[in-house]
Amino acid sequence: MRRWRTVITLTLAVLLVGGAAFLGYRMLIDPTDDGDDAADPLAPALEPTTWDVYTRKGDLTIQYDGSACQEASEAVVEERADRVVVTLRTKVAAEECTEEATRYQVRVRLRKALDGREVYDGACLMGDQPQRMCLRSVRGSEAA
Repeated sequence: MRRWRTVITLTLAVLLVGGAAFLGYRMLIDPTDDGDDAADPLAPALEPTTWDVYTRKGDLTIQYDGSACQEASEAVVEERADRVVVTLRTKVAAEECTEEATRYQVRVRLRKALDGREVYDGACLMGDQPQRMCLRSVRGSEAA
């Protein structure tokens, strides 16, 4: 009986020490690795990017020139009674790339129709008050 107790105790000790060693090893490799690139402090984040014009056919479509190495983009919309603020954020690949610009379009859904509200570039704005230099114009025949 005493022999079995010794065997069980040694087995549990080996499992406990082995498990702790494995967890310590995993933490030494990369303590922030949870499978998500956003946790990597060296990964480039989405950065505010200015845009120049928009078209409207129901929804808004903002247009801008960006890097040919762009990996991701998102548009965040803030709708107010007197204006709509669209903040574009983009992510460019870290590796070297051609410096040639590419024309991009991003469709933006509004909860309500524009109905005369002005459209501003949120990446251009500083603070809560709209500035004329950040007011964007509608392109093409939709301006009428």
